Amino acid sequence: MKKLHELTIGFIIALLALTACETETLDSNKQQENDSDKFGNVYITGKDFSWDENEARTSLNIEDGLAKFSWTPGDVVGILPNEGEQGFFTIPEPEEGEQLTGEAEFDGSLWSLKSESDYAAYYPFVEDFDADRTAVPIFYTGQKQVGNNNTAHLGSYDYMGTRPVKTTKNGGVAFDFDHVGALVLVKFIVPEAGTLLNSVTLRADSTVFTTVGTFDLTSQEGFPVTATTTSDVMTMNVEYTTIADNEEVSVYLMVAPVDLSDKNLNVSVAYGEADETIEYTCPGKNLQAAKGYMLTAQKIDYLSFSADEPQTMAVKLKGNYVLDESLQYSVNKGAWAQLTAAASITFGGDSGTLRLRGKSAGGMATDISEYAQITFENSNVSVACSGDIRTLVDYENYLTADTDEARFCYLFDGCSSLTSAPELPATTLADKSYFGMFRKCSGLATAPVLPATTLTTSCYYNMFYGCTNLTSAPELPATTLADMCYYNMFYGCTDLLYLDISNFTVGENCDLGKGSDSGMFWNCTSLLDLRLDNCYPDTINRIISSYGFQVNPNNKNA
Repeated sequence: MKKLHELTIGFIIALLALTACETETLDSNKQQENDSDKFGNVYITGKDFSWDENEARTSLNIEDGLAKFSWTPGDVVGILPNEGEQGFFTIPEPEEGEQLTGEAEFDGSLWSLKSESDYAAYYPFVEDFDADRTAVPIFYTGQKQVGNNNTAHLGSYDYMGTRPVKTTKNGGVAFDFDHVGALVLVKFIVPEAGTLLNSVTLRADSTVFTTVGTFDLTSQEGFPVTATTTSDVMTMNVEYTTIADNEEVSVYLMVAPVDLSDKNLNVSVAYGEADETIEYTCPGKNLQAAKGYMLTAQKIDYLSFSADEPQTMAVKLKGNYVLDESLQYSVNKGAWAQLTAAASITFGGDSGTLRLRGKSAGGMATDISEYAQITFENSNVSVACSGDIRTLVDYENYLTADTDEARFCYLFDGCSSLTSAPELPATTLADKSYFGMFRKCSGLATAPVLPATTLTTSCYYNMFYGCTNLTSAPELPATTLADMCYYNMFYGCTDLLYLDISNFTVGENCDLGKGSDSGMFWNCTSLLDLRLDNCYPDTINRIISSYGFQVNPNNKNA
């Protein structure tokens, strides 16, 4: 069997909207009118795609929520009789002054269909096909987009069909086509102008994509697809070079209907002569036939380390801790390799950035006596850390990663060369989750945002202990505290000037937790502004007086 896209000419699709609405269908009286046709004309109508009604509006032109469909002269439509070999019609050129539309008409003066006979139709036409109405072939491989935000390539992959209908007494018929697959728009940002894009690949965690299969024209509901070949990836080849930094790229592809609403997809964009990749992620959706969907892909924010000069990283294991085998590293965007305690990894300077990733539900610790500790060999070379710590927990689904068992106890303990911290956006914390995480990181100047509002036992215990270069602390929005959650959190932060804990005990039922704030500011000798505006008086007295907080005489709360 020849591949479909080698035999057909595509139709035109222009995406013009994002607000869902119903499309117009063929006039129900059209076929009755055909009874009086002298030559039994054939009327063909193709429906528009309705767009996902839940999408936010974008820069696409808005027109009634439709991806407008129109036939292109030369498109070939297959006609399947109930018996015998298939036939085909070719879409004609429009009359002078007429526009291309989703409707076409064939004058039956030179040929005729059998009167009062049964016919089905499909598009695109397949020459080598056994005319089985229940198994019309489809292929979703080989799709290629040239340029940004271009839909011209979609025609050969927009499979359509009509259920069997009877001709009139003159052999006339009205075929009302509908779409078999779903139209998907993938949007992503490419950081640098002049990047030659080669392909965009959607990857799932199982073989959910139909690459080769058939669809059934006789079904009473929709056109069910039967897969003969499946894959965990769907790839769109691309030929485009970005023209601006941080350019938004829009890539369109056709896929067989598939429910991906319970999955996160990895989106890999290959670029350049060496086929390097930029990796993104996005939540999946339930991709239904005859509908369009937008997937907005976000770049995977790997835990990353950079340095202006060569630096060496190693991982030390404490107690009986064993590194999760899923943990990997990559230097200068190179291949990923397994992270082991035996590895001594050079990065920085001409060697480029070091990235880490994993699928370790437990993070990098099981307790405060069993953990992995990141170390840097040269204490005189500063290291900047960035990225989302959850990419160690589940880098493919890090935005929704389950963090209730993830611990990073003492992860950077004693890293005096560390100048910045990774993002810690988790709102669900394990007990002891960040215990001593940045202890004695004397080069750390800024603390990460800590958005959790419900804390767990010892979750921030000793977290910034001895961070002598830390001048400001993050807001602490938690209103439900736990035992020892803030214990010695900023102990010995001698340069700490400002701290806002105005929500520290907001609410009559706010649970402080036993010893939750013990020694929280012990030896913070430079603290000038401690915002306690909404705290209860007894809490203020306890914080200032009971746990060794040495009050600066200029402190307004003194």
